[in-house]
Amino acid sequence: APGALEALVEGAGLRAGEHGEVPTPYVYPDVATAVRAQSATGPAVRAAAHAGSDAVAAALTDVMRRYRRDGGVRLDNVFRYVVAWT
Repeated sequence: APGALEALVEGAGLRAGEHGEVPTPYVYPDVATAVRAQSATGPAVRAAAHAGSDAVAAALTDVMRRYRRDGGVRLDNVFRYVVAWT
């Protein structure tokens, strides 16, 4: 929600300054590459420890197929940032 990141920073005793959003697309040549890349993320590693790597790979494959474009896979991400100081 708007202002949530700034509130988190200020709640930690810092002063929130400049803030914004940065578009950060993840583009992969194919579904298999997208699955390998996303399998290496912290949440996927933890999920694999709980449910098994085959289950995680199957779930990621299903998701990545929904984002196929022009033969590849594209995930359009937007990251929010805030510059803070004491």
